[in-house]
Amino acid sequence: MAIDFSKYDKQTDLEGLKEDTQKAIENGGEFEEVPTGTYEVSISELELTMSKSDKPMIKIWYTILDGEYENNKIFQYQLVDTGQKLAIIKPLLEKLTEGEIDVVFDSFAQYANLIEEIKDFVEDNSLEYSLEYGENKKGFKTYKILEVFEG
Repeated sequence: MAIDFSKYDKQTDLEGLKEDTQKAIENGGEFEEVPTGTYEVSISELELTMSKSDKPMIKIWYTILDGEYENNKIFQYQLVDTGQKLAIIKPLLEKLTEGEIDVVFDSFAQYANLIEEIKDFVEDNSLEYSLEYGENKKGFKTYKILEVFEG
């Protein structure tokens, strides 16, 4: 039985996908590194998952909405296996919903549901963000939501 892929053709910017494929080929199959800076982004992925080292981790993928790096991704991965690491991501998660959802940790099961609730809120309200993507003195990437917009 053959799979009908026509619905995906209708949902996808096929020309954009072809251009992205060509860019990836020209970059040796690697993602083009987005330089630090401030970008208007949407959230394309947000979930509590497990890292390769089997530790709980928040995964956020931002899609750049305009400019030279339009449609490129910025990837944020934050382990949340200690109180300090939970504290690092808390302000960003709160900003994603402009404080509409209280970000508290009681258990990992509860936290996974909370992250899903935040994701649903972002999608339901078509939120976009001004993201400051930087690097600290130790070379670690930094992420700060400067503004929230309705898309």
